[in-house]
Amino acid sequence: MFEVTFKSRIPQTESYPVRAGEISTALCDVPQAAFLRIVFHRHVRIEDRRAIEFLLVALTYSKQSMSISTSNDPWGLRHLDPNWEIAVSPVPKRLRHLVNSLLLTEAFPTLRTWLFQREKLHGRLGSDWIRVSFDRDTERLWYEQR
Repeated sequence: MFEVTFKSRIPQTESYPVRAGEISTALCDVPQAAFLRIVFHRHVRIEDRRAIEFLLVALTYSKQSMSISTSNDPWGLRHLDPNWEIAVSPVPKRLRHLVNSLLLTEAFPTLRTWLFQREKLHGRLGSDWIRVSFDRDTERLWYEQR
């Protein structure tokens, strides 16, 4: 199972739409599997959102170069390692089952393909990402990527 490096506390009215085990199962055979980390993060309070969509999952890769201001401390050098992160955001509890089904049947196959297409990206400088959001009006997923 992929390592969960952070999990925000959320109110009882919200729920994370997918579990770490479901993510790990869906993406277990991708080339980056040994490097993928999961964070469950509450970016924006749901009741404050005015838009009709919810960011559900952001899958990002980043590798920074050393600069003149980079610390010599080994802990400070960790951000220079290639970083593959899956960030999961909560949804209102009433949408959890619908969103979970959409993530498992539509989003994770798309994310899996995206990861295979970036098999040779690991170790290169720069960043890349794909985001999966849920539109409340149409009850459909939409994708945005760099």
